[in-house]
Amino acid sequence: MTTELAPSEDATRSLPLARRLVRYPVVQFLIVFACALLVSAPFLGQRIRETPGISPQDELSYIDTLVRIQDGQLLMRQGETLDEETLQELGCRGVDASALVPDVAVCKGTSSSDVEFYNTADIDPPVYHWTVAALSYLPFDVGVTQNMITAARLLGIVWCALTMTLIFFLARRLGAPVAAAAAASSTVLWLSIVNIQFQYVTPHSTGALVGAVVALVVASRLQDKVGWWLVTLAALLAATVKLTNLVIVMAGCAAFLAAFAWHREEGPRPRRRLWDAVNLGATAVAATLAWVVIRRLTRTSDVEPYPWAVVDSLSLPQVLENLGAFVYPWSTGTARGFAILLAVAVFGVAGWLVLSRDTAAVQRNLAIGLLASAALAPIALVVMNWVVTRYYVPTQGRYGLSLVPLAVALAASQVRARWLQITLVVVSLVAFWLAWQSAPSLAGS
Repeated sequence: MTTELAPSEDATRSLPLARRLVRYPVVQFLIVFACALLVSAPFLGQRIRETPGISPQDELSYIDTLVRIQDGQLLMRQGETLDEETLQELGCRGVDASALVPDVAVCKGTSSSDVEFYNTADIDPPVYHWTVAALSYLPFDVGVTQNMITAARLLGIVWCALTMTLIFFLARRLGAPVAAAAAASSTVLWLSIVNIQFQYVTPHSTGALVGAVVALVVASRLQDKVGWWLVTLAALLAATVKLTNLVIVMAGCAAFLAAFAWHREEGPRPRRRLWDAVNLGATAVAATLAWVVIRRLTRTSDVEPYPWAVVDSLSLPQVLENLGAFVYPWSTGTARGFAILLAVAVFGVAGWLVLSRDTAAVQRNLAIGLLASAALAPIALVVMNWVVTRYYVPTQGRYGLSLVPLAVALAASQVRARWLQITLVVVSLVAFWLAWQSAPSLAGS
């Protein structure tokens, strides 16, 4: 007995092999990832080659952590000073924009460094460092570079390409046309506060990547496309890579709570969205608290690397000065003008999505999450940091990188006119060209 094929299935089988393959999500992902890799590799490869100096934003500690993990020490402990191999690398590279200039004798190993610094990476969970320590052997072993630090930096190209790919699919998930989704994904290349992180060894280089993962999972969950367990995994990823990634977790929780509060009859059951908010938030908080306990139990001393940052209590002005710290342009230099327009567009669109009666429920809830987190998460970070370390550190631009994918994807989802799609692609190309012509800058990050 034979069964006739349905017309759609029969039509699919009659298509050429290439067109049939493109219908598979994995193939689509690989195609977009390959395109992103082709675009980002020359740009970031040149940046990494021409900027050998160590970033003053804690990269020395991250390099030291990489060295120690590859030597067999899996956890950094509070109170440890920099390893001799790290100090030799410091002698070769120096630290940009600081008094720590390269020292040829130390670099060649004919002299010992008299520099003494504490490794401050103990505050971060080890997942990022374990991943980089393992994967950096790949470019090193195949002969792309003979320096392990450069090999670790080259992984930033992969993080960038993955981030671009996930932003593209996040924007498509929210209804953006292909051209608008592509323009949204390109923003991480030309926004200086984002792209500068990809060229260094730092967990901030995965901030936008983790943000894209969490935002895609939250958006898919709001549409009931994925299970609750994926929300749990997304929360664990955010909390175990870098604690600043809790910013996108806050946005996700706010989006789920908004879906619960503004429930419509034809939508999902309200309790499901409330459970999603608890799942995402509680999992991230539990993982964070677990790391805080582990850090306290493994410390070698109570020495404070930054005694000037220690405060007995937080004043109200200290807290409130961080309000809305992420609602600003994510770029400096020649592309700043485009970044200002982008900031106006993404936050303006988010506000319109919240207020408009015609907004689809998913977009409205995500916009509420974005605006709430951009405004209030900087304050939450300051308070959490003080509770854990007793430090007062004003919120920095790079702390909010996990919000970038959601912001640009939401804006792209509202682009419909073909002329506007073409305009966005042209503007993105010009902004990227300006970024390529500009010297790398840590300003604003």
